[in-house]
Amino acid sequence: MRSRAAVSSLRVAIFCYQRYACFVRTTKISIAIDKQQLRLARSAAKTEGLSLSAYIARALGNQLEDQRRIDAARELHASWGTSAVPTATDREHFLARMARPRAQRSRAA
Repeated sequence: MRSRAAVSSLRVAIFCYQRYACFVRTTKISIAIDKQQLRLARSAAKTEGLSLSAYIARALGNQLEDQRRIDAARELHASWGTSAVPTATDREHFLARMARPRAQRSRAA
C-alpha cells in the first residue's frame, strides 16, 4: 500500500505528464538512415543540447516550412497569369508570404 505522499506525488506526476502530453503529441516511428548521417546528426544534436529525436523533429519541421514556402511561391507564380511577370502588388504579397519567421523551438528535449 502506498503512503499518502507517494500517492500525492504520483497524482502530480500524472497531472504534469497529461498537461505536457496535451501540448506535444508525438508518435514513435522507425526510420532507416545512413550511418554517417546518423553519426553527424547525433554529434550536432549533442552540440545543440538536443536529443536526437528533437534534432530530427526540428530538421523535419524546417524542411516542411521550406516546402510550404516553395508551394506558396509556385501558387503565386501560377496566379500571375500567362505573362508570368508579377505586378508590384504580386511582389508585395509574395514577400509577405515568404517572410513569415520560423517558429522558435526550445532547446530542451
